[in-house]
Formats: sequence, C-alpha cells, structure tokens
Amino acid sequence: NKRMELKLFLSSLPTLPSIIAITEVNPKNYREAVIESELALDGYQLFCAHLSEKNYRGVLMYVKNNISACQIDIESTFEEYIVVKIRSESQEMFVCCIYRSPNSTVENDKKMLDLLTLVGKKSEGQRLFVGDFNYPHINWQSWTTQAGSGILVNESANKFMECLRKNFLLQYVDQPTRARGTQTPNVLDLIISSED
Repeated sequence: NKRMELKLFLSSLPTLPSIIAITEVNPKNYREAVIESELALDGYQLFCAHLSEKNYRGVLMYVKNNISACQIDIESTFEEYIVVKIRSESQEMFVCCIYRSPNSTVENDKKMLDLLTLVGKKSEGQRLFVGDFNYPHINWQSWTTQAGSGILVNESANKFMECLRKNFLLQYVDQPTRARGTQTPNVLDLIISSED
C-alpha cells in the first residue's frame, strides 16, 4: 500500500514537509480505481488530477492544513498537471506538479511549455514547478543535451531549456533521481523555481 509507505517515510522525518507532490499515482497496469479517500493524510489537504482515470498516471499534492491553499484552473490542454495557489499574509506562490511521460508527443511537449508560461502570467508571486519531466538527455550542470540522443529528443529538450530561460526559471536538481539495474542514472525529477 503506497499510502502506508508514505506514512512510514513521513514518520521517519524530523519535520513534516509543508507540501508533498507525487506523480504517477495510478498504477501502470490499471486494474482497479484508486479512491481519493484512500490517499487522505491526517493534517494535509489533498489536491489531485486524473486520479483513477484510465490512460493517465495521475498527479497529486498534499498541503499542510495550516497553509491557505486552493487548486487553480489554468486553461491548458497539457495532459498531466495540477496547480495549487499557496497564500500567506505577504505573498502568494503557485506550485505546479507535472508528469511528462517519456513517450510524450511533440504536441504535448509544446503544451507543457505553454503551461509553464501561462502559470507565470497568472501568478504575481513565486512559481515552483516540481515533478517527473523525463528529460534524461539534459546535462543540468552545463544546460546542454547529450550527443547521440536523437534529433527529436534533443529538439524537445532544447525547447524545454529555452522555455525555462525565457521565463526566468531556475532548475535545481543536478544529481540523478532515477536508476534501474544497470541503466545509467538520470536526472528525471526536477525542481524549477522563479526565485533563487
């Protein structure tokens, strides 16, 4: 049970996180629906998108109850994302959790880039994008793509980096976040922000 694993992990932390974002909530081999109430965590508000929808992996976000938060509708046709506005007395922040499939189409990639720009236009405060972006061919230390990864792959990755630059967004993860067996470890899960 993934919820039990999450609860166990959280109990091992010295301090509970204010926000938890999770991608690929739905099982890859869809057999039965994931019910929202099964995912509830004490002390957190739950926001989700595409939960138990066939052909979607689903994304969700937990925000501590003592934080003012609401889900925001961004007019985007990108497939899997959720945007939550966090408000404090002095500022607001838009937090966006994104899942981009490794099989994403050129059209869907463009929609994701448009989403990043749209969130910037809707928000007057900070922007934070987290999730599984599945760009294994980007070297984030040099902001370059690896040679030999294919023209379409490099074109998509280069457009993604260009979009981040145009929107004055910084990407912080520079260590591999995923490794399987003998595969080369990759940076697939990213933290992107409008603030240093």
